[in-house]
Parts: sequence; structure tokens; C-alpha cells
Amino acid sequence: MKKIAYYILTIVILNSCIRNNCNNIIDIKIVSSLTDNYCELVQNSLVRDKNSFRELLLLEVDDDYIFEHGEVILQLINSNGEEFTIELLRDFDRVQKFRLRVYIGAGLQITDINKFEGQSFKSLFPKLNKVLTEDSDFSDL
Repeated sequence: MKKIAYYILTIVILNSCIRNNCNNIIDIKIVSSLTDNYCELVQNSLVRDKNSFRELLLLEVDDDYIFEHGEVILQLINSNGEEFTIELLRDFDRVQKFRLRVYIGAGLQITDINKFEGQSFKSLFPKLNKVLTEDSDFSDL
């Protein structure tokens, strides 16, 4: 019985260490269970790795993680810049652009980063908003 308790405690501690390392990457909580390499993608995106950032922008998450993922994307857009982000969206289709807007909108709803509080995506990133809403019926989101 002691071995089982020790084993469970070890797993819990190791799991929390892994999550904490991921969460220390940026100032918001990252849900590392989104993909096996989510933390790595975020770290690489912070140093403007186009492939990693693009992969995060295209990542499809289920309803449980939309808000957290959206907040990560929002902070990465802010960190990397609007123009850098726009470059990566050139070949996104309508659905991918819409999904990205949904994630960003969800991130804006839960963020506690002062710069973003009470702001609309359109006012924060007007050029990016234009790219994400061109050729769509979703411009008022």
C-alpha cells in the first residue's frame, strides 16, 4: 500500500513540475495537455519561430481549452507583432481564420493583462483583424 501511495505522489509531483515549467514560459497559465509539445511550441514562438507559431495558430482545441489557448495566442501576437503574425496567415482558409478569431475573442474575455482588458480585437490589432475578416461574413465578431 505504501508503494502505491509513493508511486501516486511521485507522479503528481512530476506532473506539477512539468506544468510549472510550461507555465513559467509566459505570464499566463498554459494548459500543457493541449498537445504533447505545446510548451515547446510556445517557447519557440516567443523567439519568432515561424513554424512553431504557425502550428499554434492552426491548432484545433476542444471547448475546454479555447479560452486558455486564445489567451496564449493573444499574448504571442502582442509579443511577435501584428505584421509577423499576418505573414503567417497568408494561406489560411476562411475556416482557419474564423477559428483563430474565435480563439482570440475567447482569450480577450478571460485575460487579466491590463493592455487587453476591455479592448476589442479590432481596436488592438486593426491590420490583423482586417486580414482575418476579409472574404468572410464574420467581420462584426
